[in-house]
Amino acid sequence: MMAQSIEIIWHGTPVPELEPKIQTELAELISGGLEKPSDLIFHNFFLGEKKDDPIVRLWGEEDDHRFHAEYLSRLPDDSVFDLDDFPNIREALEKIEDASD
Repeated sequence: MMAQSIEIIWHGTPVPELEPKIQTELAELISGGLEKPSDLIFHNFFLGEKKDDPIVRLWGEEDDHRFHAEYLSRLPDDSVFDLDDFPNIREALEKIEDASD
């Protein structure tokens, strides 16, 4: 289990006012079984309910005790996964898109 202090290193423009929300999200991941930051490949923390809302991308790096964060104005189109491989996610995103129209 990790120590209670969760250190965040910002990439790009820091958004310190989001840190309490990010700390809470990371604490939930840790309580859910995340043992160390380097075990976190990528985690997109959505700041709204629509797919075009801003996100904070979180990850860990090997041999680093800190979490890394980057604020993005929206989820990049070049996602690291193909939605065709995740039909439930595709369906959920389509419902969100339809609701926002």
